Amino acid sequence: MPRRRNIVAVCFVGASVLPVSADVYDGQISLTPGHWESSSSIEVVVLRGGEAESVLSPSVDVREQCLRPKNAVLDPVDLAGPGCTVLSSNVSETGLQIDLSCSRVDGQYIGWVRADAGDAGLSTVAEMELTSVRDDGSERIIRAHLSSRRSGPCLN
Repeated sequence: MPRRRNIVAVCFVGASVLPVSADVYDGQISLTPGHWESSSSIEVVVLRGGEAESVLSPSVDVREQCLRPKNAVLDPVDLAGPGCTVLSSNVSETGLQIDLSCSRVDGQYIGWVRADAGDAGLSTVAEMELTSVRDDGSERIIRAHLSSRRSGPCLN
């Protein structure tokens, strides 16, 4: 019999984030449709010799979106986004962690995505961190944070 677990995850695709409350059936994620309200921030830090040399101010995005039943199934590999390969994943009763490698226009990144459920699956907190070591020895770190909550059925 397939193993079923309720989790919450996020999909970081480009600068967009999709919060989901989900059930996992042997690697397939069945999402909970509905109206979601999210707040996310993305920050870029450049380190040279262990010191922050350049910090690009965090960009904050607040959005509402409706997840429809027809779009309510994901493969965990999709959570990593385009250009990313899942190196490992760990699903628990309340969350998910994915370690990944990503090829981006500006270099190769290694990092992780973590998501945890709250309020019986009606809210999420998620974080992502990707790091790239440059030819000059500097590091570029991209950090993202997401808070979201399912507020009910879709409004339209």
